[in-house]
Amino acid sequence: MGDDEDACCAAGTLVYIPHGAPHAGTVQRCADDLPLYVVGSGTSALIIGTDIFGFESANTRTNADMLAKALGCLVVVPDHFRGSNILKHLNGGEFTAAAISAFVAKHGTVDGTVADLHNQVLPMCTA
Repeated sequence: MGDDEDACCAAGTLVYIPHGAPHAGTVQRCADDLPLYVVGSGTSALIIGTDIFGFESANTRTNADMLAKALGCLVVVPDHFRGSNILKHLNGGEFTAAAISAFVAKHGTVDGTVADLHNQVLPMCTA
């Protein structure tokens, strides 16, 4: 598996960006220390969930940047995995269905994500 900057897209596709390219948004923290990538502004907001490659993926942030610009709204990407992603979880191990299941079971509970959204992300979007 390559580095997370190549996760889920290939060079030449719309979301591909060169390594180290700057992003338009900033990382902010909610009251419970939940990191958020925040970009854009407006009277509406779009919340984007990440895939298993996580919050720090350059492609995730580039998509958020493009959506904020195209839609003219606030875009928020919460870090529900709290700094982890599948590559960190594998720690050089084999990328298997069992490994993905173990990562999701440890870091991606539905209850935790819903609590993050209701208690931290939505209030930030309406502030």
